Amino acid sequence: MIKRGYLLVCIVIFTFIHAQQKYYESMIAIDVAIKQNNYKEAYTILQGIKEPLSDLNKRTALDIYLKNDKKKPALKLIRELGEINYHVKYMLTKDSLILKAMTKERFYKAYNKGLKKFIVNYNQEFSDIITESQYLDQYVRTNESFTKLKRETDFLKETDLSNYKRISQQIDKYGFPTAKTIGQHNLNNLDLILMHCTRYDDSIYTKVVSYYEAAIKNKNLRPTDLGYLIDDHDAVILQEKATTFGLKTQTSKEGQKLYEEKKITIMDLIKDKKYIEFKPIKDIKNVDALRKKYFLPMVWQQAILNEIKKLPPGYERKYD
Repeated sequence: MIKRGYLLVCIVIFTFIHAQQKYYESMIAIDVAIKQNNYKEAYTILQGIKEPLSDLNKRTALDIYLKNDKKKPALKLIRELGEINYHVKYMLTKDSLILKAMTKERFYKAYNKGLKKFIVNYNQEFSDIITESQYLDQYVRTNESFTKLKRETDFLKETDLSNYKRISQQIDKYGFPTAKTIGQHNLNNLDLILMHCTRYDDSIYTKVVSYYEAAIKNKNLRPTDLGYLIDDHDAVILQEKATTFGLKTQTSKEGQKLYEEKKITIMDLIKDKKYIEFKPIKDIKNVDALRKKYFLPMVWQQAILNEIKKLPPGYERKYD
């Protein structure tokens, strides 16, 4: 007979996972509605979410409230975005919905109130290491003087592993960071740095995956961060032609041919969505079931979100 305490634990775990699933499915549905410029539907879905929003979803929620003329909850979110030091330059743009709804003074009053909380929670030591690591990560990859050095030495590898060593020491000391402790901008940079670090050692990759899984359960990272990490490992390390989730995209043969014939420029290739397609997917028949397990958008949803014109061959839509 199953003990009552054990059964209770199982029920709690199932309820928690179900709530997570519903939350992430709702956020994906919101992103799809916004992509289709349906802010009324997005607002309805948002109102149906019972648990607290992730800090990483609050910028999206702010636009939904502003589009539906809900100034009171919008001001609350502006304050909460201050609490994660969400960069103002990405909020007060030339065509900002915020400036159409309120004065700058009203915005800054709410934002600065939240920013005071961020300053109290801010981990300066960890943030400085991420900033330095991000600079080195990009410098050795983009500076022309490193082209030959990267080809003939292990300098790039040494830089990435040095970054990982410093960051992992901080994680051991403080735990995996959140937007509230290092700011959303630094959290985004950390994701890129760690992805590069996982390309040399399977033990590092496994460790980072475990970090991400825990952070996603706590809504401190996006599920797509883990999905891209796994697909990157498939493509870069395992050198497989097909990826697990198909989150990574590629240039179509048509686009590549036009570029090689000099009929379009590299910028045309990058900017024009019609030249983008899904990378091959390992188990195309069951990919949506796997994506669902990892709280990722279904393939058909990703096609809408990324403006990909064609669904991959062999794909069948099974989930709405």
